[in-house]
Amino acid sequence: MKTEDKFSFGKYKGKTLQEVLSDNCDYVWWCLQNIEYFTVEPEVEKVVEKHHEERERRKIIEREAYYDWLEEEVTDRFDYT
Repeated sequence: MKTEDKFSFGKYKGKTLQEVLSDNCDYVWWCLQNIEYFTVEPEVEKVVEKHHEERERRKIIEREAYYDWLEEEVTDRFDYT
């Protein structure tokens, strides 16, 4: 699929790949992972993979920050010393 090609399926039916990349790059990643016949140009695939890796990295950082906050909150509330 080229960036000017339109989706013929799903919630982005009729939208170009470029439009979907701009709106919801994760959807393109999902398509690449789950639809056997769905392919994109190698440059586009690299961009999608990089976006996905960065998103996963951010999720880990956010999760770690949440756990740090939670640990501090629990310690503050239940510190009976």
